[in-house]
Amino acid sequence: MKYQDLFDSISEAIYIHKEDGVFIDVNEGAAIMYGCDREDLIGMNPEMISAPGKNNLHEVFDLMRDAMLTGKPRQTEFWGVRKNGEIFPKDVIFTRGIYQGEKVIITTARDITEQRKIEQALRESETKYRILAEKMHDVVWILNLDLQITYVSPSTEYTLGYTPSERMALRIDECMVPESLDYAMQIMINEAVISQDERSDKDRSTLLELEYYHKDGSTRWLEQSINGIYDENGNLTAIMGVARDVTERRKAQDSTRRAALEIALKNEVNELLLKLGKPKKYIIS
Repeated sequence: MKYQDLFDSISEAIYIHKEDGVFIDVNEGAAIMYGCDREDLIGMNPEMISAPGKNNLHEVFDLMRDAMLTGKPRQTEFWGVRKNGEIFPKDVIFTRGIYQGEKVIITTARDITEQRKIEQALRESETKYRILAEKMHDVVWILNLDLQITYVSPSTEYTLGYTPSERMALRIDECMVPESLDYAMQIMINEAVISQDERSDKDRSTLLELEYYHKDGSTRWLEQSINGIYDENGNLTAIMGVARDVTERRKAQDSTRRAALEIALKNEVNELLLKLGKPKKYIIS
């Protein structure tokens, strides 16, 4: 009675086989897994509950025989078909045991349908993010608190000429010109201090422009949005940035500023000349 209570109380499916694979007993977990009565399963074998075309049954029976001969557990994935026709995956382990004085194969099985759904969703999500990281021109990077680059997107090669592995091998002072490095370090120190305040907004971002070295020896201006990465306790663990090349915009801005300075200087000189009573021929046009 104790054995039967234990046998029936286990939520995982348990099958007791003869050496030829025929089930001589199953627990309630197995019946629930297949959506039928226990009596429906007794007398069947793995082939009869196998989803058509989904399993290598020769391999399954070889694992069962090997478990029987060696006494070592053997594990595999098996696709079953419920009474209502639904196909599902399960993780099974074959072991050797004794049942009513005879050597038998004892199989425990766990329905992994939800696990497979989660894995599939993760794969799809990873694929989407990988495509996004590979195709976009913005550079995504992660810097740990030891100031080491732990991740940089493939777009770094398009923007700065370095492959991701080359970029991650560089020290932070090899990435930026000194003035930008000093500015970036000050920002990171400020962020680290602010992050210690429990009232601080963990989702805040900082926008700044920094001048980076390109592999060809030139420099590029990158505008970047920087955010902190926090653990479950709210502690800062890394810094993430999303950067885009704004070199041409900076050049245009510098050109506009130079033109404005030239005009202002010309106006000042002309005003001075007029005050001094100089003839119009001295006026700068």
